[in-house]
Parts: sequence; structure tokens; C-alpha cells
Amino acid sequence: MVEKWKAAGRPPDEAARHPSFPEWAREVGGILMVSGFEGFLANRVTRLSEDDPVRRGLALLGAAYPAAWDRTDDWAARVAKLGLTKVWIPVADQDTADGRVRGTGVVLSNHAGETVVAETEDALITLQLQKARRRFEGGEPQTRYRFDVVDRRPIPVDADE
Repeated sequence: MVEKWKAAGRPPDEAARHPSFPEWAREVGGILMVSGFEGFLANRVTRLSEDDPVRRGLALLGAAYPAAWDRTDDWAARVAKLGLTKVWIPVADQDTADGRVRGTGVVLSNHAGETVVAETEDALITLQLQKARRRFEGGEPQTRYRFDVVDRRPIPVDADE
């Protein structure tokens, strides 16, 4: 496979993406692409969203509340409403409102810029978590977060048998 790739001029796979190893992803993707395998690392974001409980929670939260710039305390209330407190918040911080807000802010800050995939009853939704610190509504600077919908694909309905 590698020799075939070299003979083809070592073309990179520009669609293959990995945040920590971008060159590796393009080269290995290119080797596979020349050999007829398409979509190297295409399911990476989906797998991360499904395999990691924190990312799974981010997907659930983003699907339930997309597109609004909200404060961390608003997100902390939503985290509790969706039952994500024990997954996201350290045990020592779960009992107080301030602790839950702090824990939610840590999770959201650590995952800002990441993309997650949520599966709802009728769609697969790709979301990206955004973070901004600025003056919202003319007040003091605040840190707020929102989930942008990057892609939404309907889930096909099963045929009745």
C-alpha cells in the first residue's frame, strides 16, 4: 500500500482530520485513499461523542438547547435538568449551586471549539460548542457559551413490515 502511494506521488488525504496529528492523518489517509479506502477518520467525532460520557452529555445538552449565548449558571441548571450533574461535576461540588456552576464552566471551557454529534428521535445533529467573553447586552464582560448547529440530517423512518 505504501509503495503504491509513493508511486502515485504521495498524495495527502485533505479530508482526513485529527487535531493532535494533522500530518499523520493526511499521510495515512492518503495511503488508504490511493488503495481505494475513503473516509479515513470520518467517524472520529461520532465515536468520541458516543464513547466519552462527557462528550455524550455535551451532545445531549447541545441538541436540547442550541444556538443561544447563555451564562454558565443557565447551563448549570440545564445540566441538572438533563441529569448530567454526576457525570460532569466533581463529587465535592455537586451539593452547592456555586459548585455546579463552577463544574459546568470547567467542562464547557475545556471543550470549547469541539464538535459533537447528537442523535435525537428524528435527526443526527452535528454541533460545535462556542465560547465568548465580551459585553453582552451592553453590560459588564461575561463568558457565555452556545452550541452552533453545523449539520442536521434526518434519520430515515423504518419501513413497516
